Parts: sequence; structure tokens; C-alpha cells
Amino acid sequence: WAAEHPKRYLASAIAVGTVDQLVLGALNVRHAHLRSGPMLRQLLVLDEIHSSDTYLERIIRNLIEQHRAAGGHALLMSATLGTAARLRLMGGDPRDENDLPIEELVDLPYPAIHASNARVPALPLRSGPSKEVDVELIDVEDANHVLAERAVAAALSGARVLVIRNKVNDARETAIFAAKLAQASGHPELAFQCKGIATVHHGRFAPPDRQLLDKALEQALGRESHMPVICVATQTAEQSLDIDADILLTDICPADVLLQRIGRLHRHARDNRPGGFERPRVVVLAPSETGLAGTIATDGTVRRARLGLGKVYPNLLGIVSTRRTLAELGTIHIPLHNRLLVERATHMPFLDGLARELGQNWPKHHEQIFGKKGAESNIAELNRLKFELAIAPPIDLDEKIATRLGTDNRAISFETPMPGPFGVLVHNLTLPGWMVLGIPIETKPENIIPMPGGFTFTFGGKAFVYDRWGLDEAKQE
Repeated sequence: WAAEHPKRYLASAIAVGTVDQLVLGALNVRHAHLRSGPMLRQLLVLDEIHSSDTYLERIIRNLIEQHRAAGGHALLMSATLGTAARLRLMGGDPRDENDLPIEELVDLPYPAIHASNARVPALPLRSGPSKEVDVELIDVEDANHVLAERAVAAALSGARVLVIRNKVNDARETAIFAAKLAQASGHPELAFQCKGIATVHHGRFAPPDRQLLDKALEQALGRESHMPVICVATQTAEQSLDIDADILLTDICPADVLLQRIGRLHRHARDNRPGGFERPRVVVLAPSETGLAGTIATDGTVRRARLGLGKVYPNLLGIVSTRRTLAELGTIHIPLHNRLLVERATHMPFLDGLARELGQNWPKHHEQIFGKKGAESNIAELNRLKFELAIAPPIDLDEKIATRLGTDNRAISFETPMPGPFGVLVHNLTLPGWMVLGIPIETKPENIIPMPGGFTFTFGGKAFVYDRWGLDEAKQE
């Protein structure tokens, strides 16, 4: 009975799933009590808690408050959570965030166990896993070509290479260039493949194809893998997959996200790393501070930024702080430097001081980010389930209340399933919201035409292609 419908999943004896299923029980939507009620009897375990999403953090905090008010227990696990966010999630702290000196925060023991608002020291992990990661910062204009060339050169030396890009289009282009260079070198097998077809790993694939890609990525970079390969991906490879690369090439991102990516580098102990890759090494594509400053308008908004900075990761101060810390350290000692990296990149008072130090349009940018966080928090307050009040019918806003803020994606179905690039029929696809802005909700896909390795279609007058590189807007001839 519990497994028959998503709204009843949490009535099962043991439930494993994404955080989105949980937070639907903390939002003012239909069946919220049916979701959250059975959950109250469970031990609630939330893995990979982050600091970067203000809206989701507030909804999760509501979920935990409801759980604890009913006498429940919750266990939160994170390698990248800032102290201020941790204190909020654990019931708040009487001190304002401005009263948390950064010098104290970076010196807090890590790893550690925290209970309620008091820290319970964990045994020092002297014999536990640690990692020294050498960092190389580069700043190049033609990033897709340069990263592809670096990746192929490493693979030709025997390395299993992971490239993570912030934007899907950059990942696609880098993967295409890498496949062409591998072909030209006489070693086409170096390009990441699924069902024998060179491809890329990102979120714009149909669900069955995404499952095949996950499996292929774990085979290419898994515990038992040993053949050189170049795997290009987006944030889809940051967590949940048990992959282990000899070298990591990545766009810069906030430190808490970067630590997740580095978690895929030398993840397992191996005695047979190829020569030159015995030590973990991450190559970070990072625009200069001057280059980043040039993308900030006088009102503090970000325009024409590279690598998805300002959009995928809106807070450029967190990017500058991460870049500075990486340059200062040269080699990251994990877990010794985790607190330093995370607190400097996420602690708002520290970033406020950094904005004043940088001058120009940076203070305005900080104000804009601070205001955006406040707005997201207010939206979450309006959308959250008021569990402390009497049960009442929810406002009928199911179409508008979401587990995460952002432009709504559009799920489309094909009346006749189409053959996908890896030999599996595609019944439906999800189009990113920005691709379908202004297209009526009742619109259906039209002009569906099969082609070798995929198919094309139109949606609301726009042309799309779905092939081994995923979903994309069709190029105009």
C-alpha cells in the first residue's frame, strides 16, 4: 500500500528517497499531513545537507521542527554545512549571525557530532581517511577546448579523468571536443561511453537513459575500474554516485560545492594509480577577481558572467573567497581545511567584509544577494505548513508551491514513444523552464521526427533535438 503512490511512501517501515519527498510534508500542499504524519514515528536521517539554498533550508527547518515537536529524532549529516546554517537547523541560537566570529568558526573541531545546540566532541579521526589535494588555478577564455585538451592528455597518460562543468551546454561542448580529440589521437575509446556510444553525463536526459548513464559512469570510474577514460559531467556527478577519478578538472564553484566534487577524486585507496597521478590533483577553471568584478553592474546584479557564475551560483563573493582560499592554500588538506573553506565561502558577515574590501560594485552585489536570501526566506515562510496551527484545508496552490525555487520545468510526453540514443524508448522528457518561457501549459510536442541516434521535435514553435548529447535546442541552419 505504501509503495503504490508517492504520497504514501513515508508510511513504509523504511523509506529511502530524495529530500523533495520529505519536504512535501512540510509545505502547504494537499496530502502534506499524509506525508509528514507517518514520518513522525521514524528516525529522520538527512544526508548531504548544504548551506547554499535559503528556501530549501527554511522548509527543511520547518520539517525538523515539526518532527522534534512530536518527540521525534533527526540526524543531519554534512561535510559542507556552515555553522550559522547548522545552528538554525538545530533550533536556532540566541546570538545573531554577526556575533559568530569567523576566527572561531574555522577553528571548530571537524569532524564532530553536534547535539541540539551543544557540540558533543567526537573522537579525533587520527586514523580516519584524510586527503591532500594539490590545486591548480587556471583562467582561460576558450575553456571548452582547453579542458578537453587537458583531459585527453591526462587520459593518454593512463588517467581516469573527471571533468565537471557548471552549465549543461559547456559540458556538452567539452565532451564533444574531447571525443573528437580522442578520435584524432587514435584512441576513441577514451571518451566516456554508454552502450558503446560516446556521450556526456547531465540532467537533460530521459529517465531511462539517465539510469543507463549513471550505471555507465559508475562502471567507467567505479571501484573496479582501471582503464583510462574521460568523463564529462555537470553537478549530476557531484554526489550519490560511487565514482573515483585520478584527476579532476572543474569550473570554480562555492567551496561547499567544490568539496563535494573533490569527494569524487581519489575516493578509494588504490595501489595502481598511473604515473604522475599518485597524488590527488584538481585543476580549477577560475576567472580572475578583475574578470568577475567586470560582470557586476552598478545595481549589484551579475551580467555576462562565464561558467554559470551569477546564475547557477549567484553569490560571486563566495566565488572570490573560494578562489582566494585555494590560492592561499595551494594544497587542500581534507578534512583539516573543510571548515576554513566552507565558513569563508558561506558566512555572510565575512562576505560583507570582503565586499567592503573589494569596493566598486561589490557592496551593492552583497546587498542584492542578502536581499535575495531574505526574499527566499519570506517565500518559504509563506509556503511552509504551519504545523503549530489547527489542521485546515490548504490553499489550492499545488501548481505554484514547489520544493525548490526556480523556473518551473515542463514535463512532456510523446504519444508514440521514440527510440533514444542508447536503444531505449523515450516516453517523456523534462524541458528546463527557461527553454519554455511563455509557452502555454497545454502545449504538446509536435513534428516528432526520428533521426539516427535520436529524434527532433517542436514545442510551442521552438525546435529541439534529443540525441547522445542530451536534450538541446536545435541549431538554426
